Amino acid sequence: MGNTASQRYIVIFDWQLPENQIETFSLSEGSLSYDEFVARFRLSDNYRGNLTWAELAANGEIDLKRLGLLAKTLDDDLETI
Repeated sequence: MGNTASQRYIVIFDWQLPENQIETFSLSEGSLSYDEFVARFRLSDNYRGNLTWAELAANGEIDLKRLGLLAKTLDDDLETI
């Protein structure tokens, strides 16, 4: 998720698991419950689905090389976690 105006971005992992769900998302537009956030997020033009880092890098969504990262390493590390 990101805000291009402020250049602030976050990555949320496993956000759909019940034990990891954020109860309230506080955004500049106001607060959203988890269910409200999910509904808006999935309808967003920017929603990409459930992708691996390798898939994001392959379709040009993120430039991991510029960040000094490898998609396989990230995917393997997340699988381990």
